Amino acid sequence: MVHYYGMPFLLPEILCRLGVAEPLAVEKKMPQAPHPMDGLQQMLARAWRYTPAPLKKKMESTRLAILDWLNHLHPQPPPSPYGVDPRRSKCFILFNGSPVGGLRVNLAGREPNGFVKPGPELEAFCEQLARDLLDIMDLDSGKPAITGVKRTKDLCAGDHLNHLPDLLIEWNDEKRLGSVGLDNPSGSRVRIGSKKLGVVEGLNTYCRTGDHRPEGLFIACGAGLKPGRLERTVSIMDFAPTITSLLRVELPKGDGEPISEIITGAQLFSGW
Repeated sequence: MVHYYGMPFLLPEILCRLGVAEPLAVEKKMPQAPHPMDGLQQMLARAWRYTPAPLKKKMESTRLAILDWLNHLHPQPPPSPYGVDPRRSKCFILFNGSPVGGLRVNLAGREPNGFVKPGPELEAFCEQLARDLLDIMDLDSGKPAITGVKRTKDLCAGDHLNHLPDLLIEWNDEKRLGSVGLDNPSGSRVRIGSKKLGVVEGLNTYCRTGDHRPEGLFIACGAGLKPGRLERTVSIMDFAPTITSLLRVELPKGDGEPISEIITGAQLFSGW
């Protein structure tokens, strides 16, 4: 796990400013009274900030149980990034989590109201949009706000590729975001910009303080496995073929490879 980062709450304005999306018309609704759980959660967050460290260690499990209970009573969804009209926009947002955003091109022949033509027009659109997104800087640090824009077709294959976003936006993980929703305002207001975009400001209100990293760890134990640490990185895709190999079950057309250190140890122990 790592600190919370990613700015999906700014994507609608970014896309509209870049001229590739049109804003979604907002229906006027009667203002709703604050939910009583909102005030309780903020009060608990403030109290926890001023709780002495020794007491925090003793109360951590209780705190997590209370937060889980409150979240079930009053779930707080992430801020909606769908603030663009997909019918009138050259691309629109498919929520893909905060660290990596997803954009889908309004492609003619694929989308109900698609008008970006496949072929050269699509390629030119994706290349230009990627350049514009990579030009965006975090104005507080002077570092890029977005570190990568990748085409899904270069990463994935298969019959269902067209169900995925076309572009993946990798937000800079060095930007640590606070959240006013958790009474942690430090770093919650962000300022980004570029020559083409201008200056865009926003406030993070999301109810989480952390997120997942692409990297992780796994632990395997059992008869025949020697204690130690692998000196190489394995893919999560290797887990399924490893398990099926241990069970002596075929996995046709599966991705990944069995983790040899695990398979060898199990084979030696069982006398395969």
